[in-house]
Amino acid sequence: MRLEQTFMNFLLEHQQHHKRTLNFLILMEAIVTAAKYIQHYYELGALENNLGQAGSTNVQGESQMRMDLMAHEIVMHYLKESRQVVEATSEEVTEEILLSEEGRYFVYFDPLDGSSNIKHSLPVGFLFGIAKRNIEGPEDHHLRKGDEFIGAGCS
Repeated sequence: MRLEQTFMNFLLEHQQHHKRTLNFLILMEAIVTAAKYIQHYYELGALENNLGQAGSTNVQGESQMRMDLMAHEIVMHYLKESRQVVEATSEEVTEEILLSEEGRYFVYFDPLDGSSNIKHSLPVGFLFGIAKRNIEGPEDHHLRKGDEFIGAGCS
C-alpha cells in the first residue's frame, strides 16, 4: 500500500530543502486549522442555530451571515496564536488588524466566501493570500501587489 504525503510534510521538506525557517509552516498550520474549524461549524450550523443574518454589513456592503462573523473570529484566533502575522486584512472588517510586530507575513482573507449560498446548501470557501513583510528594514504596511504574494489558497 502506498500512502500519500501530507501537505504539512510537503511544506516541511520544501522549507528544509531550501534552508528556510519554519515560520511559513507555522502560519500554514494555523490557516489549515482555521479552515478545519470553519468547516466543522459550517456543518453544525443548523444544529447550533448559527445560520441566518447577523444584522450587519461587510466592507463590500453585503449583508453578513452569522457564519461570516464566526469564521472571521476563528481565522483571527489562529492567525494571532501563530505569532507569524504582522497584519491581517479581512473582508468582514473595515480596518487592517495589527497582530504581532514580530510577525513575518501579511494575510488577506475572506473567511467565508459565498456565505449567501448557505441558505441554498451550496458551496462556500475560505480564501486567503499571504505576502511577506519587509524584514530588511522598516515596514511601511503598504498593500502588496499580486507579484509580492508568496502564497494563496481556498478551502
